[in-house]
Amino acid sequence: MLRAVRLYGSEKEFADMMMRRLEEELNVKLRQDEEEPLLLFGRAADSDEGEDQFYISLHHAYQEYVHTGDLNSAVDFLNEYIQTAQEMMSQGLDDWKRIDLSRVYPALRDRNYVELPGNDDCLRDEVIPGIYVVYLEMFDRIGKLIHRPLLDEELGQTEEKIREAAYRNLHEAGWTGPKMSLPCPTRRSCTLDVYMDNEFPIEYQFLDDELASANLPESCLLAFPNRNTSLVLRSREPMRTAAQALKLAKESKFHELVTRSYYMMPYPNSLNIYWRRSGKVTLLKVEQRCSKGGDGSDNRPG
Repeated sequence: MLRAVRLYGSEKEFADMMMRRLEEELNVKLRQDEEEPLLLFGRAADSDEGEDQFYISLHHAYQEYVHTGDLNSAVDFLNEYIQTAQEMMSQGLDDWKRIDLSRVYPALRDRNYVELPGNDDCLRDEVIPGIYVVYLEMFDRIGKLIHRPLLDEELGQTEEKIREAAYRNLHEAGWTGPKMSLPCPTRRSCTLDVYMDNEFPIEYQFLDDELASANLPESCLLAFPNRNTSLVLRSREPMRTAAQALKLAKESKFHELVTRSYYMMPYPNSLNIYWRRSGKVTLLKVEQRCSKGGDGSDNRPG
């Protein structure tokens, strides 16, 4: 099968293109990290030479571009970033460090995401195998990742307060229901709930004891294949054991749906499938056609 021809054959070429567009649209001055060309450091164009005021990671956009060969995915990322940056810059670059706690939410990301250069100092907590909670300040469905070094205790921005605000905001928003509930044609006892395209990240609600216990069955399967989609498989059949859960994951073809969603939809997150029973969430060992890390997380081909 022929792959799409890529216009930019190296990280530096890709970063050069993105950097030029960002400088034009945002009126900033950017430079590439010497060892990581996809990591950009910047300051206002009219500011004096000196300390960098912010940085931008292009790693995820480049991974998408390499994987698909589609420049549109990179352009979409660029446009979303510009939209968010313009809103934040309207406050002035000096206020970028200020975090509006009413906008902060927890989001789930896989191990690969938090280990990317530029993300490796973000505030994060591993909550289930291969999945971390990160904290985002939301701007019209686009999130600014909160980094530990940028927290300013003089402004009341401590790790504890960020976490408290994120979970408080999620609880105040309440449970978000699925956009679709579909019967599984290969296993009629099963129903697939699709949660997608929400105004803020909702996926932690499936791990929150209070929210999940009141809205999910005692046993179900969970997956977070991309950043905009969470999947839940319910069944009238028992899922009291890992073997029963694994059997339903396969016979309902839930594992195939998770794989397709991960590889075909934008912003892939995780191939993992989790079994939730009585409030405990466990990683299921489901064989999928992918390369996995030691904790079950995926190493997506580039």
